Amino acid sequence: GAELVASMLRAHPAVRAVHRPSFDEAPWALETHRGFGGLLAFEVVPEIHDLTGVLAACDDGHTPLGSSARLPARTSHAHLSERVRRELGITRQLVRLAVGVTAADALSGRLRRALDTALAQCNGGDERC
Repeated sequence: GAELVASMLRAHPAVRAVHRPSFDEAPWALETHRGFGGLLAFEVVPEIHDLTGVLAACDDGHTPLGSSARLPARTSHAHLSERVRRELGITRQLVRLAVGVTAADALSGRLRRALDTALAQCNGGDERC
């Protein structure tokens, strides 16, 4: 499921980068691993500041094994200064996603719609961008 979601994200205009070991940016991973689980991270374009809809689209609170998304700049790396986070590549637009047992097609659809909306708000001059 995570591969399908990562591929959709990689093609979306609101997404600047997708971090997943199975992509060609990490050829060593393909040689040393047989699978990569449900974790990935992605960064939206800098113009998008409000990620509320994107996070809501990722979270599947229906089951304990559902998908969930977090913003490392506000959670695991919040204790670091802005400068240190920037040096580490932990931007405010970075989303860490754990793809659960939910249908990847449904998650991809929700996520695509949320990214479309976020991008449209920015292109329309919405003050949340």
